[in-house]
Amino acid sequence: MVRRRATPSPTWRSFLLNHAAGIAAIDMFVVASVSFRLLYVMIILAHDRRRIIHTAVTEHPTAAWLSRQVTEAFPWDTAPRYLLRDRDSSYGQHFRRRVAAMGITEVITAPRSPWQNACVERVIGSIRRECLDHIVIFNERHLRRVLSSYADYYQRTRTHLSLDKDCPTPPHSASQRRKNRRYPKRRWLASSLRTSRGLIRLGFLLTNRRAAAVHRRLRIYA
Repeated sequence: MVRRRATPSPTWRSFLLNHAAGIAAIDMFVVASVSFRLLYVMIILAHDRRRIIHTAVTEHPTAAWLSRQVTEAFPWDTAPRYLLRDRDSSYGQHFRRRVAAMGITEVITAPRSPWQNACVERVIGSIRRECLDHIVIFNERHLRRVLSSYADYYQRTRTHLSLDKDCPTPPHSASQRRKNRRYPKRRWLASSLRTSRGLIRLGFLLTNRRAAAVHRRLRIYA
């Protein structure tokens, strides 16, 4: 009698792709301001489209603050099935009770294993390399504005190889797709130019006397 071959089991990659829609990841990283104050940034990422769901900034990350951010990130029935996080002590009992009440199962990584939360770690690296390494952060409000501009660029313009060179939130119209292909960084460059102009204005205000003297000399020679 010929024995039938069993149905091959899916690969680990296929398993993750099938369950990516119900997985979200949360993590935090630190940003130093110009006055050497440490600002903590919390980011929540959806695994299905590498979409940034929520970002927040604070100087004191407590369990109550983190639980409130999770509630704001997943209103009504939009909560994922699993939430992937590390073993940071900021995720206290208050945070765990709030997540359990929302019907979310926590998946905690092993100690000192950031590669087990690779998707959100990669997004944090992109934020540092493409944005924060080129900007001096003044305060908490300035950091929120910079992260909001980068998140808009990341969601609507930045392409991903894992998404077949598509962005997490693709444009609906064909004309907008052609415009993004032609000018992929127009929105982000515009916000960067606004920041640069603000810094230039600040420099002119600090050196207004010298600038006025140079202007008078130019008028005399003209």
